[in-house]
Amino acid sequence: MIVRDAKFSSAECEAISGVSQELQRNWRRRGYLGLKAGGRAEYTPHDLAALRVMKLLSELMVGPALSARAAATAAPHIVWHALVNSPTAWQISGDRRRAAVLRKRLELVGHQHFDEMARLTGEQFRFCVVLADATALLTNDPGQLFMSGGYEASQLLDLENIGGRLSAKAKHPLMLVDASDDPEIHHKRKGPPKSGSQGALP
Repeated sequence: MIVRDAKFSSAECEAISGVSQELQRNWRRRGYLGLKAGGRAEYTPHDLAALRVMKLLSELMVGPALSARAAATAAPHIVWHALVNSPTAWQISGDRRRAAVLRKRLELVGHQHFDEMARLTGEQFRFCVVLADATALLTNDPGQLFMSGGYEASQLLDLENIGGRLSAKAKHPLMLVDASDDPEIHHKRKGPPKSGSQGALP
């Protein structure tokens, strides 16, 4: 199974993340965004997730120098939630039968595959608490975190809802999955193998 990130233009990035093309250029000049590929801006799902976090934090008066750090921490979890909660966030190409088998398998045991697709290691988290110094604390229970941490000031991000925005605003899937080379999908023969046959090939 080969997984590829979809690519999004600067205009698509603006529509999905809320970061205007002018602000994208500004942040790129200041080194907060990567260089253009082949003379034009292209964004991956992780880029979109990070930019959405930076946009939200900018509205809370957190500058890009700090918000970029929190965005990098939160982005894989945002992409994970988008993939898990929205079937349209990922598309399978290749032979229709093989694609159908792979989609069913991913939906049955999807979390492991979605972890890999989102480049997520360890536990999945729904919330990100951003402290005044832009330290990002991931949690599934912000109430408990606040009670035990003694933090004077913080911002709470709902990563699941941000992932939902990404998949809803995107005009095409975030991830492209190629089923043609998946070794776990086998063509099945109808009836018993013919005489002299070695059985179904993988």
